Amino acid sequence: MCALPLLTLLLGAPAPAAEPFKRDIVLYRHDARYSAFPSLTQGAGEDVWVSFGWNTTRSHYGKAAGGQTGGIRLFSADGGRRWHQSQEDPAYRAPPENLSGLVLSDGTIIRVGPRMHEVLPAEKRDDLVRRGVAVKQWPDGHISASYRVVMHRKRPESDRWETRQVDLPPFASMGGFGVGCVLDDDTILKPVYGIVSLDEPVGRAWVLRSTDKGETWDLVTIAHDGVHELNEAELLALPGGRVLALIRNNPASKNVPFCEQGFLWQTHSDDQGRTWAKPKRTEMWGYPPHLVLLESGDVLSTYGYRPVSYTHLTLPTTIPSCRSRWSPYH
Repeated sequence: MCALPLLTLLLGAPAPAAEPFKRDIVLYRHDARYSAFPSLTQGAGEDVWVSFGWNTTRSHYGKAAGGQTGGIRLFSADGGRRWHQSQEDPAYRAPPENLSGLVLSDGTIIRVGPRMHEVLPAEKRDDLVRRGVAVKQWPDGHISASYRVVMHRKRPESDRWETRQVDLPPFASMGGFGVGCVLDDDTILKPVYGIVSLDEPVGRAWVLRSTDKGETWDLVTIAHDGVHELNEAELLALPGGRVLALIRNNPASKNVPFCEQGFLWQTHSDDQGRTWAKPKRTEMWGYPPHLVLLESGDVLSTYGYRPVSYTHLTLPTTIPSCRSRWSPYH
């Protein structure tokens, strides 16, 4: 039985006495589908959209693992209290196009990221292996790999999207996470993660960086120490020009003491994402991270706290010395 994780509503304005501080709402549930990786987009007023993929193999590899795959889009016009599903509910409304990617000052819309677990014919295997790409072989003979980055761009004067592959230095595998951000000078930063070579012991967090509206891209490392598995990152552009990043540390490294695994790591850039400070561990245990800048100027971080059923960690109660580290209330 698979259900999309609960959406927690934090009601910012003073609420009537009868309304709770928060509500946990199951957005979607289907016993035969593994539904995961939802993205949330906020529009004008209380308009909110959620989209996610599903497959019948209960695998993160999606289509590459076989079975059926698909996607679901949901819309709420009242801040997430009631939801309408595309193609099933006439109350569903599609999001404006400018919410579909990173928007530059002239209205150009950019979508960029790796093609994760791309399904490929077996005859491509030898060429990819020669190039140092991580290749997964499937029982029926086909392969999958996450070896290229694609950009979609729509300029304001055009009604068409252009699509092209992004030229980058060689890497063995890459995944994508998070929306990214556009800075005041139109610098584009999109978080990605992966490994440079097959013999790299742990992965790293990068950003894809462009200063020319997506014409060219750099691959900039934001966190890598050769010990901790640092990957999924969330970026937040702060008013003073600093870019803050929170980064997931996979709780599965054999090279790190058990009690040091699974914490979020933090870094920042003060030069539009060219260089990044040495990452440091926070006291927030969980993943993946999300960041929100509040009207007060404070930064709110939310993250998954899943010590029992979703990670490789042993149940916290079996290791008393770690128990205090795993409180979700930091």
